[in-house]
Amino acid sequence: MRHCVADTPAYVLVLAPIRAERARSHGRRAVFVASFALVSLVTFLAGPAFAHAEIVAATPEPGVGLAQAPGALVLKFSEPLNRELSTIEVIDRAGRDVGQGRTLAVEGDPDAMQRKLGFLRPGAYRVRWTTVSTLDGHVLKGGYSFGIGTTTSLSEQIESNPVASEGWVGLVGRFLAISGLGLWFGAFALSGVAIRGGLSPERLRRLRASGPVLALGGTALAVISSAIVASGSLRALDGVLLSSASGRFRLAVLAASALGCIATLGARRSGWREVSGPLAIVALLAEAASGHAAATTLPLWATLSLSVHLAAVGVWIFAIFSVVLSTPRIVEALRAFSSYAIGAAIAVAMTGLLNTAFELADPSDLTGTTYGRVLSFKMFALVAMAVLGYAHFLRRREPKGETRDLRDLAIGELGFGVLALALATVLIGFPNPPRQDAVAEARAHSDSLGYLHSRDAVSVAAGSGPFIVALTVLGARPGPVEFRVRIIGVEPGDALRDAHVTATSAAQPSRDFRLRGCGIGCFRGNGQIDAAATWRLETNITSNRVAVRTSAAIPFPTQRGTAVLARSINAMAKLRSMQIDEQLRSSIVSPALLARYTFAAPDRFEYAIANGGAQIQIGRRQFSRDAATGPWTETPEVSPDVDPGFSWPGRYFRDIWASPAAARIIGTDTIDGVATQVVAFVRADVPAWFRLWIGTTDHLVHRMEMRAEGHLMRQHFVEFNAPVRILPPVNLQPHRRTP
Repeated sequence: MRHCVADTPAYVLVLAPIRAERARSHGRRAVFVASFALVSLVTFLAGPAFAHAEIVAATPEPGVGLAQAPGALVLKFSEPLNRELSTIEVIDRAGRDVGQGRTLAVEGDPDAMQRKLGFLRPGAYRVRWTTVSTLDGHVLKGGYSFGIGTTTSLSEQIESNPVASEGWVGLVGRFLAISGLGLWFGAFALSGVAIRGGLSPERLRRLRASGPVLALGGTALAVISSAIVASGSLRALDGVLLSSASGRFRLAVLAASALGCIATLGARRSGWREVSGPLAIVALLAEAASGHAAATTLPLWATLSLSVHLAAVGVWIFAIFSVVLSTPRIVEALRAFSSYAIGAAIAVAMTGLLNTAFELADPSDLTGTTYGRVLSFKMFALVAMAVLGYAHFLRRREPKGETRDLRDLAIGELGFGVLALALATVLIGFPNPPRQDAVAEARAHSDSLGYLHSRDAVSVAAGSGPFIVALTVLGARPGPVEFRVRIIGVEPGDALRDAHVTATSAAQPSRDFRLRGCGIGCFRGNGQIDAAATWRLETNITSNRVAVRTSAAIPFPTQRGTAVLARSINAMAKLRSMQIDEQLRSSIVSPALLARYTFAAPDRFEYAIANGGAQIQIGRRQFSRDAATGPWTETPEVSPDVDPGFSWPGRYFRDIWASPAAARIIGTDTIDGVATQVVAFVRADVPAWFRLWIGTTDHLVHRMEMRAEGHLMRQHFVEFNAPVRILPPVNLQPHRRTP
């Protein structure tokens, strides 16, 4: 069978030494190599992936230490999520899920989901998440840790390999499905050629019937596996098939394949080509649309390209299979199929290059990513098919060529064809091609507050009703400025509108600046700060729930606070003990939760909630009780990778106030008779807005305020370096782990 690559000089050099006496061994060796490569590759891909590929943003981030949890744990991914099947769990050290309510959507962002969090006790927490893409139906699972009042491991685990995403049954189903679709279309396109090439009508009938049967059975297996992998139950089948575009396309494959089976069984009476052929085309298009093609920037063209690629591979493999089954007349079969195989090979090569452009962000991805390396293996398998095809073309031209030699070479070509289909199955099983990951990563970074690290800005936040209103002024000096307002806690139906900032100072007339919308809970606009002075900036926004209004006094120009904050962190790191009195609210109108923390170097703290529970931490040992007079229990230790143990002060303050952005001195105050400077900054990764009252002479923090979603916190720092003893409680009760 002659192929398009036969004109390439390199192949001629490779094939010139082939002789008749070696033809049989080459064919058998090809099958062995193909089988060994497939088993080795799939075994390698069965392991877990440790990466930050498909999850592009997380709040809190892996390994961070926070003073208190934000109002919600938010995860953003590289594809839109199936809301019914995507979940988040937040697990404490005792094995309990401490998230509130169910997993929710993030308004305005189909790629993100969130789980509400309430007050969390100090300690390490493990996040476990499962996502199902609406575009290609892939399942992702992963997890990481974060800490409250402590740090945890930075490790993040994502099970993003094909086996984890599809399951072994799902991969087998996918392989059967694309093999069946290829044979189905090949039989539709080349039935007449197969008869002329010597394939018996009975064998052709069986090939015709096998295509839709394999497509139907394989797709059904893949759908069942997706439901089990996503939720552990077949009850999720309706969610897999009906809750996303990918599922509906797979349902179309099932329907077309079922009708194809019926049409094929009735072929002798009604003419199967007229009905089954169009159904095969519909099934191919639906299969392509249910996968990666839908996630590209040009989904229509990517779907068409992938459909043609699958159809061409199917024609190629159908031709080889028919040749192998036509052994008594194999020379006639090779002659009959030769031109069609060459055309199919050309189509495979052209659409393969186009698909690669859709899937890879850079040529280096072919060797630098697992997806690219599998794609390279597939290219090798297709080239090997062409090489063996050219080999039996040369052998057929020899006067003394033997039928058995030609058959062995054709079997070798078929073996690499099966390998190519298996590798295509592996590629289908990957959650995301590299180009999609790169685009999603860039989009996630553009949506974050990370720009504040490099901009001349001051940013403050305050509560207003159920919202946190953050006002950022780009240009922290008199002159032209840009106002940016971000509203945290927006819900469907709030309909935020009519945003404006009013600027007032003692010596200047009041000025009002209108802001324009820039997304869900986002407003921006330009303004002018006329003179150096302390300006009161009042933010007003209309919503369907409450009037939104906050106010902040900010001096212009605003002095940078980075050096003051760094000196304070160093001073706090030298403490031997300290006490914190904390007041925490979920909104400005909710009741306050009062707690007291006591810290002692090098690894101890205790805290107690007013009229509530308490906790003692000594290194990696943790003791807790749920009521003020209840019994104490010791929580079993967990892996050091999850909870390395508590240490204080060490990196405690550096981790809590990590990577401050827009650190500015916005005023002065006196706390407990100590003169302080008020430093405001943002933790862009949470996001959370802080104000610290830092002593001008001792450089210690005497008060801290934090504003984040669902968390309005004020902490009063006292009793620096006072004598403290923190000991394990007596009369411990046995702990019972929550299932």
